[in-house]
Amino acid sequence: MRRITKNSLFWLLAILGMQWVTGGSLWAATVVDVAITKVADVAQAATGETITYTLTVTNKGTAPSDAPGVKVTDTLPAGLTIESVEAPGTYNCSNTVSTLVCDRTEDLPIGNSDIITVKAKVDDDIEDETLLSNNAEANASAGASEFEPSDNSSSVDVEVVTCGNDQLAFNEDCDDGNTNNGDCCSSKCTYDSSGTACDEGNPFSRGRCDGSGFCELEQLTLDEAIANCSLNREGTGGQKAWWALLPLGFFLLRRRVLSS
Repeated sequence: MRRITKNSLFWLLAILGMQWVTGGSLWAATVVDVAITKVADVAQAATGETITYTLTVTNKGTAPSDAPGVKVTDTLPAGLTIESVEAPGTYNCSNTVSTLVCDRTEDLPIGNSDIITVKAKVDDDIEDETLLSNNAEANASAGASEFEPSDNSSSVDVEVVTCGNDQLAFNEDCDDGNTNNGDCCSSKCTYDSSGTACDEGNPFSRGRCDGSGFCELEQLTLDEAIANCSLNREGTGGQKAWWALLPLGFFLLRRRVLSS
């Protein structure tokens, strides 16, 4: 029988000590450092709007091995519905309404990165100021030892803003506290195009949007004002409401008296 020398015993204890310190990774067949980052193209989104998420999966190269069996899992919060997924050809992806799973069919080489793009729509019934917190994870196969587990997940928040709440969000042109059309701020909180008809409730002028949220008024001619004031009243059998011309009559009479 071969005797164990003091020197060999020293090295055996040293290796066992390193094994304990590294949590067993010293003898692992594969040591990898897979990381994931997730970003959104907006910080705020309205109901019905589509958010684009970009997931970047990297084998950082701080560990000595290519990463086998990389799996990416992205579970979206309630209020988001996946519309589409784009991933490199080295991935097999499947998804439900709110959960995405992508498996890499080949090892992820040291220092290489993959990009997965997820588009998700904000549900119409989400309340204003709801915070949609979304987390994604990326891990190598169970046979690999992870060098730095803290970067295996990444999350991003998007706040839901509702058009018509009288609070201007960064993705809105305007917000006048309603979702009505015809006031130069549309039901989508965008400016109506220049020249769009707008109504300021003045029967003696016509309004046109200026393209920046304001209604510019142009005084009508006498004939146009008479035509505008010849209103059909509900329940009158279609008779013209000539009483609506009284303010115009007083206005014209006053102008004639002042000019004489």
